[in-house]
Amino acid sequence: MTMAIEDRFTDLERKTREELAALLDQCGELADGVRYFEGDDLLDLLTVLDSIRALLADNVTTLRAAVSR
Repeated sequence: MTMAIEDRFTDLERKTREELAALLDQCGELADGVRYFEGDDLLDLLTVLDSIRALLADNVTTLRAAVSR
C-alpha cells in the first residue's frame, strides 16, 4: 500500500513539473505580445496571463507538496 502511494506522488511530481515548465515556456512566448500589443489584443493577452498566473500558483503548491513527502 505504501509503495503505491509513493508511486502516485512520483507520477504527480513528474506531471506537475511538466505542466509548470510548459506554463513557464508559454510565458516566455507571450513576452513580445506584452511589449508590442495594444488595445484589445493586449487586454486579451493580459487575460491569458492572469489564467497562467493562477495555474502557476496551483502547480507550485502541488509540486511543493509532492517534493516534501
